[in-house]
Amino acid sequence: MTTAMSSQTLDKLTDELKQAYNAVLLNVFKDLEAEQRAELYYYFTAHISRETLHILRSLEDAGKVSWLDVSSLKKALTAISRLDLERKVTAYEINRNLTILLNFYAEMRQELKPCSLSKSVESVARCLLDLMTALVEDGFNVN
Repeated sequence: MTTAMSSQTLDKLTDELKQAYNAVLLNVFKDLEAEQRAELYYYFTAHISRETLHILRSLEDAGKVSWLDVSSLKKALTAISRLDLERKVTAYEINRNLTILLNFYAEMRQELKPCSLSKSVESVARCLLDLMTALVEDGFNVN
């Protein structure tokens, strides 16, 4: 098979896969309620309805919630018996904390001056750095 034929075959396959993808998207959107479509749109774009935006902005402006502090949101969800949603917020919080910790650790390891969001994160990152340094110095292969 020549390179030109190979390229044509790949182009045809790509076109077919794109069409299949488009068909899946159409089916997904067809089966979503209007509110769910709006939520999906928000997920990808961060643009939401004016009413929802007003509620969220009001909570953020009042200092009740932020990407750094979701504790009051978790308490409120527990109070209204939405433990399923509280668990989702907790999962976000754990992921956020771990991401911040690992970023802080990586910056410390590269001897950069990381921007500390909290003293506890800085302390844990320092302990992790000290532990990993000791392991490497003792000849432990961390790879």
